[in-house]
Amino acid sequence: MNFSLSVRDINFIKPFFLYLNIFLITPWYDFNKNSFYWLKFSILHACFLIVIKFIWIFSLNLGFADENDFVSWNFLFIFWTFSLVVRTLATVLKSTLWHVDNWKTLITNFKYIDIKLKNGGHKETFWKNFYFVFFLQNIVFFMIIVYQLNAFSSMTKIEMWKGLWLSPLGDFYQEFLLVILISELVKSVKIRYKDLNETLIKNCGRLDFKEIKLAGNIFRILGETVDLISQIFGYQIISILFHFGLQIIVCLNYIFIMIHSSYKDFTCKMIIGQVFLMIFVAFNVVMIIFPIDSATQEARKFIDLCHKLQEKFQKGEDEIFTKVINSCKHFHREFTAAGYFDINRALIFCILANVATYYIITIQLNESQCQKTNKNYTT
Repeated sequence: MNFSLSVRDINFIKPFFLYLNIFLITPWYDFNKNSFYWLKFSILHACFLIVIKFIWIFSLNLGFADENDFVSWNFLFIFWTFSLVVRTLATVLKSTLWHVDNWKTLITNFKYIDIKLKNGGHKETFWKNFYFVFFLQNIVFFMIIVYQLNAFSSMTKIEMWKGLWLSPLGDFYQEFLLVILISELVKSVKIRYKDLNETLIKNCGRLDFKEIKLAGNIFRILGETVDLISQIFGYQIISILFHFGLQIIVCLNYIFIMIHSSYKDFTCKMIIGQVFLMIFVAFNVVMIIFPIDSATQEARKFIDLCHKLQEKFQKGEDEIFTKVINSCKHFHREFTAAGYFDINRALIFCILANVATYYIITIQLNESQCQKTNKNYTT
């Protein structure tokens, strides 16, 4: 396994793919043979993970039954658990049963493009290497989780192992790995669009019409690759965006509850832990949306370049650009969440606007409940 390859060469992802196989975020796929292996065993592995997940749900609800009197907390807790479970199940099933062949087509497209763009064998410096950055990201992630777990165990006075079992560590880590995978695949698409733009400019200077046609063909395949990424990860992206908005509301609501609770000694600790969680989910969304938006901009640059370069050629010579432009307009694709909506930076403001609306509702519920509780105490 080569850990020094850059994102320019899709083979860089081989070791990461093997690691993700443990959590069934990716199917068990042999890059060298371009085929899946041990499909039946992977389905058994998926069933095992799903059973563990349902046992965790039962333990979680049993462990926190009647733990909090706030209606808003109980309501948000149900939605929060539901969002984690749905994403986990969707990820596991999409790697074993649902349209698994899309993965093979995705990797094949990347390999074909790398051959045509001559990206094979590119290496990255140690500090910019994917696996070095991934190692640092894991350290930061587990530091946040350990702090949160320590604060929670201290407040509730339960054993560390029980707090670890009842915590959503597995779901958070799966989301963390899934976000990194999506982000790196999108960055790979962006880099290839960028390389394609540079190749187009060079070939136009030499009037190499054969290479210009090839550039149009690569653009078409990149469009198909964007569609495949949207199909494979569409529902997971919807779940991650939903989790982002919901987690912010949950954290802010929890801070409100902690301030009005009897755990005054742990209030500061738990508030810091909730802030860390908000930063974590915000990081996940940024890691998805901004690379996607950047890759979309690079795709649009290719069409703009074709229009600009077409003006430099004489009549008859510019027909090739007309065909390439028409083809590229047809095969230009936007990243979507399973086809429901386009993914771009404007989504962040839409989510935050909805978060503000629903958080105001939770504050009103909490305040009305606090007033009723105070009246009962006075009477």
